[in-house]
Amino acid sequence: MSVFTAWVSTSAGGLKPELILGYCLLLLALISSPLRAGEPPAHALGSVDGEDWHYPLAEQESLESVGRRYLRSSEDWVDLVRYNALSDAFALPPGTIVRIPLKWLKHAPRPAVLAEVAGTVWIYRRGEPRRRAATPGVKLNVGDRIKVEEGSARVHFEDGSRLSLGPKADVDFNQLRFYGDSGMVDTRLRLRSGRIKSEVRDRVGPEGRYEIQTRDVTAAVRGTVFVLEQTDVGSRIEVLEGLITLRTRGIGIEGSEVRVPAGAGASVSSTEGITTRQLPSIAALSISRAGGADGAPAVASWSEDSSHSLVRYRIMFRGLADDQAYKLLDTGISDSNRLRLPTEADGVYRLVLQVVDKAGFRGVPQQFEFRVDSKAPRQFELRLSSRSPDRTSL
Repeated sequence: MSVFTAWVSTSAGGLKPELILGYCLLLLALISSPLRAGEPPAHALGSVDGEDWHYPLAEQESLESVGRRYLRSSEDWVDLVRYNALSDAFALPPGTIVRIPLKWLKHAPRPAVLAEVAGTVWIYRRGEPRRRAATPGVKLNVGDRIKVEEGSARVHFEDGSRLSLGPKADVDFNQLRFYGDSGMVDTRLRLRSGRIKSEVRDRVGPEGRYEIQTRDVTAAVRGTVFVLEQTDVGSRIEVLEGLITLRTRGIGIEGSEVRVPAGAGASVSSTEGITTRQLPSIAALSISRAGGADGAPAVASWSEDSSHSLVRYRIMFRGLADDQAYKLLDTGISDSNRLRLPTEADGVYRLVLQVVDKAGFRGVPQQFEFRVDSKAPRQFELRLSSRSPDRTSL
């Protein structure tokens, strides 16, 4: 039933004057268009990937208010009436699903922010012939590139996602798009080389995405913490939290797809395709006094998952200072599964261990917290109080 038919058939029942006026305005808008009511305008047929945003109407919300809030200036609420083939646009109950082509939504570039810089880090601006030294607070736009020569950097995105870059990391910012009040964010990066870690918030809507592309693979994620590394021979992925979808893109391997869950990793190359594996981990840890004597140095010893051929351990040791912030006391790489701990003073300490296997895969960093109290009975001097993943390590 058309809008005009609906108006005529109900007018005898006594519609309110303001409702009749609304129907008249809608009718005039539809008549002025060469399209029939219910037929999508031509530009709607070319919406992004043929996808729509399915928007549920809220209490006391109208198509007109939805149009003002979400649509770009070239479309309005009357276009929504036609696109959704609605016969009565003024009596839609709460919860009604309105299809909105993604192409119609307001969107704009939204820069990322370089939050932390340590060492030598360079920014290459699109259109600028010379690189510039990176400093905290600098905004990164579409087309920019950041390269860590020595040290590290950390980038914050509009939706709260984070990107950490290690030594030799080289990243292009190919897409930084924000879809206004819809909450959808489209972030696309390209990793040229080096090692990076992404902490990605859950994506919102069909166009919400966070993708990183390397020479060999595209990593698409939602609500995930993962590490991606590009080497001379291929790409390596380690998933610390959530789930990641990998799509191969190299010559001879294009088109393969695999999902990698938390605690697993994958390697991708043009010769081997995708190979998945479990990440190595620490199985047990104990802390004791050397030789069991009072006042002797504290020693940590641990065992690992025996299914992996291990070559080394990455170690970070922190102590809780007077200002209640943990200070770095020691860091390094060791081939031994025993470590003398610098615990001369009483207090709370954190030991972060990460296993590295023969293939170069790093396990999920694991954090152990314990307390040293020289005045307590010996069996309580060192007590393991927690064991949890550490998210600060790259």
